[in-house]
Amino acid sequence: MEIESPEHLGKNLSFEDYIPVAWRCVEDPIDDARLEHLIHGNEEVLQSVATLEKLHFESPDDDAENYSSELTQLDLKLNMLLDLVSELLREQRKLPESVPVNITSDSVQWLCKQTLPEINQMIILEVFLHHRLPKPLLIYGQVVEHEKTQDKTKVMIKFELSSVPNRDLLEKMIFRQHRRKVAQSKRHDTW
Repeated sequence: MEIESPEHLGKNLSFEDYIPVAWRCVEDPIDDARLEHLIHGNEEVLQSVATLEKLHFESPDDDAENYSSELTQLDLKLNMLLDLVSELLREQRKLPESVPVNITSDSVQWLCKQTLPEINQMIILEVFLHHRLPKPLLIYGQVVEHEKTQDKTKVMIKFELSSVPNRDLLEKMIFRQHRRKVAQSKRHDTW
């Protein structure tokens, strides 16, 4: 039996959510400077999402007596402030429409209602991963599949290998979502 190493925990899992997504065609290959900028921005987004998820989902359960009431109140106030600022930024930014999205460590699928990118077209996909963070993960990739379903089409892109050196951060985010889903299903099973 082969055990996966911790650095590849999200490798065979997927992140599924209903989130804002937009795309744009890339006519010319992205140069190294632009790619480096994209990579650095994505690293910041993934680290921010990890921080937001830690604030939101890791509440003190078993160790409640170890947390002071002042610290808990401060945490609640910071979360409230973060929610208010995020709401203002979302309104100002005019996020794209939310659609079902499935992200793996090397591809993204989403439902597209508007004009479709062509097969083999290189695109930049903007994926807004967290409601408190109106800054998108920018995924540079190639359209590899269209699948028509009623009035929508499922589109799949494969990441351009050089655009995801922060794949570990992405896999960890995917694994955290999977872990939360398992924990939630266990809680529902006990009720």
